[in-house]
Amino acid sequence: MAMGIFLVGLIVCVFMDISVLYAMLFGYLCFFIQARCDGYSYSDIFRFSVAGVQKSRNILILFILIGMLTGSWRASGTIPYIVYSSVDWIHPRLFVMSAFLLSMMMSSLIGTSFGTAGIMGTVLVILAEINGVSINMTAGAVLSGAYFGERCSPLSSSARLICDLTDTDYYDNVGMWLQTSLIPAAMSIAAYVWFCRTEMTTDMNLAFLQDFNLYFNMTWLLTIPAITMIVLSVYRVNVRVNMLISVLIACVLCIAVQNKSLLHIGEVLLMGYKGEDTQLGNMLSGGGIVSMLRAGAIVLIASSYVGIFEATNMLSKIETALGKVNRKIGAYGTTLLTGTLTSMLACNQTLAILMTNLLCAKNYTSNKRLAMDIANTTLVISGMIPWSIACAVPLAIMNADSGAIVYAFFLYLAPLWNFMIAKVLGK
Repeated sequence: MAMGIFLVGLIVCVFMDISVLYAMLFGYLCFFIQARCDGYSYSDIFRFSVAGVQKSRNILILFILIGMLTGSWRASGTIPYIVYSSVDWIHPRLFVMSAFLLSMMMSSLIGTSFGTAGIMGTVLVILAEINGVSINMTAGAVLSGAYFGERCSPLSSSARLICDLTDTDYYDNVGMWLQTSLIPAAMSIAAYVWFCRTEMTTDMNLAFLQDFNLYFNMTWLLTIPAITMIVLSVYRVNVRVNMLISVLIACVLCIAVQNKSLLHIGEVLLMGYKGEDTQLGNMLSGGGIVSMLRAGAIVLIASSYVGIFEATNMLSKIETALGKVNRKIGAYGTTLLTGTLTSMLACNQTLAILMTNLLCAKNYTSNKRLAMDIANTTLVISGMIPWSIACAVPLAIMNADSGAIVYAFFLYLAPLWNFMIAKVLGK
């Protein structure tokens, strides 16, 4: 009953363009009342909620570090330098394929589809418009690349959430996630080459990118925060320590290269980077701890749901039904089905991942395999549901419509390819 009322409220919020946070608060009220009607005391329900939230404390700490890192990388010039340098790699006739590869690279560094769309995606869409390339093709390629990187970046909150929920190690998981994504990525590249070739035969118009030099002192030294993070990841240094070191290096560059004050750096770490009031400046603005508050609130509320669900067995009938499905189509097929439904109903990636883990965990004897399957299903499927913020926000940032999803090849090739492999292996 409570789940049905919550879903109605969620649908109303989606169609009326009301923040999903209000829908999730409404959902908490629904589940709270349901638990109360089932005989649980107020103190019990609050205790269940707190138990759920406590499981997310690591991801909340990570959110703080991600906010600091994305702000400091902007202010130091690390992200602008990477964007400025990387667009020279674009082949005019293979513009859309290049957009996919560059978005993969950016997302692997910063771990967020929103950030990838806002920085690399916006630049690529502007270039596409100037040079007569389809905006939807370009935006679809960016969306694909963003979610490839979100599965393997040490900064990805979604990847870290999966690790925390399944009690598995990030560095162990990322190797499996990369292995299961290489063929879908190669198929996506082939599709972009075949279906999305452009008519450009001359060099592209890149004049507007020269404005980077007006706001930043450009030097290869600005790549050190990113290089450090990659090297420390190879040596499996704790992700939070790795990020903190990168933040400190970026802050040093802010002072030594960009001539910023300590007061300015403190403001950037807390409130984010504020670029000049121009198209390019607005594009680079963002980051900071404050930018992660909304994501943190979603995780807190969604985690409290899970605490109530686990303690009250509120979803036992759904779990029983999925157990029967599991016997027919296997664990991966069940997770794929569940991930699709939760992504469609939850309208955000965090709750979809939490619900899929809760509903499908009993089908697995290996937590590593559970983590791999959620990453290959729910994490990427959320990115192609038009009304989910995981899809709608990046497209809105790039000023593209839902037609771009058609060209987000990786988002449906990854789940389907791994479904075929699971069927062959009988899993």
